This record gives sequence, structure tokens and C-alpha cells, in this order.
Amino acid sequence: MVVKTAKRMNKEYIKEKVDFYIEVLKVLSAFLIASAGGTLGMLFKRNDELAFWIAIVGIWASLTLLLMIGGLAIKIELLLKELKDE
Repeated sequence: MVVKTAKRMNKEYIKEKVDFYIEVLKVLSAFLIASAGGTLGMLFKRNDELAFWIAIVGIWASLTLLLMIGGLAIKIELLLKELKDE
């Protein structure tokens, strides 16, 4: 009985963790869209040196967000696989 309860609690814990990670994924995706849009806007200002440097920072931020989203998607996939195996 105790083992079944522990497995059920573990399943619920994994489900809650997946739900949390999905919400974080949504927020990071929104940040990525905003960052990429702002970066493109800065790239269109060709004669402004400050806009160029801001665009460089925006590209770095967008790539960092993209890597974070990819890592989070992999983590969600592994948790779902673990949930399926139980």
C-alpha cells in the first residue's frame, strides 16, 4: 500500500513539474519573440552605431533564449517519458 502511494505521489510530482516547465516554456517563448522583434528593429537602423550594439546584444539574448527553450523542451520530453514508463 505504501509503495503504491509513493508511486502515485511521484506521478503527481512529475505531472506538476511538467506543468511548471510548460509554463516557463511559454514565458521564454514570449521573451524570445519580443527579443527577436526588437533586434530586427535595431538592425534596420543602419546609420546608428548604438542601435548596432544593441542589436548585437539582442542577437546574443535571442540565441541564449533559444538554447534555454531547447534545453527545457528536452527536459519536458524526458519527464513525459519517465511518466509514461511508470
